[in-house]
Amino acid sequence: MTKEKRNNLNETNEYSLSGLYQAISYFGTQTALAKKLGFDKSTVTSWIKRRRKITAETAISIEKATNGTVSREDVRPDLFIK
Repeated sequence: MTKEKRNNLNETNEYSLSGLYQAISYFGTQTALAKKLGFDKSTVTSWIKRRRKITAETAISIEKATNGTVSREDVRPDLFIK
């Protein structure tokens, strides 16, 4: 993938890596977060590398799984407003 294509992909996948990292920290590992959400670890890795987009539904699931410690707005500020 060229640098230009990678940059365009990142522009279309606007979500907060800091929110994702907060969720990973909450559970301790990428694997634990993935398991709690019903995904494979590779899915979490693809979110970090921005190969896949974190959906609105997943952002809500992260909020519920962390008992609100990581809000949907933390994960997808482009979709949800605080």
